[in-house]
Parts: sequence; C-alpha cells; structure tokens
Amino acid sequence: MPKRPYPRYQRRHDAILLAILENPLQTNKEIAKATGYSPSQVSRITCSPAFRQLHDAAFIGVVHGARTQWAGPETAEEVAGVEGDVPPRPPPDAS
Repeated sequence: MPKRPYPRYQRRHDAILLAILENPLQTNKEIAKATGYSPSQVSRITCSPAFRQLHDAAFIGVVHGARTQWAGPETAEEVAGVEGDVPPRPPPDAS
C-alpha cells in the first residue's frame, strides 16, 4: 500500500494548533472532537512537516513570552541583552 502524502497546510488547521497550545495534554481523540476532524486526520495533520514548523514557531513564541514574564526583575539584564558579567543581586532582607 503506497504511503499517502501529508495534507497541505490549511487555515482550518489553526484550530488544531490552538487546541494543542491551550492544553498540550489532550489526546488526538479529544482534539478531533473539538475541531470536527477524525482522530486519524488529527494525527496526520500534526505529523505533517508544515504543521510541525508552524507548531514549533508558535511554541517558541509562547515559551519566549512565558520566560520573559517569569524572569522578572532578577534577570532583566539578561532579557534586555546586556553583554558581559552582571554581578548577582544581593538576597532580599529577611526582616
């Protein structure tokens, strides 16, 4: 049986991407129910190179936003891209 090519990217695939980014622990069956695809279609779409590239780009954007938000003032120098050695901040007073 010849292997079918991966589906080309369509805007409808954004619904799958959003479902994955909202809750990465969902199964293909849950994503299929939410988006109107069959579980096998969801699997083929999420394994396609075009979708993986889109997913990776979106995931990197989400991770970067979370890291800069999580970093706070302790690593603001790193976020701003300051070169060289930055002295460590003293610990806050316990009193």
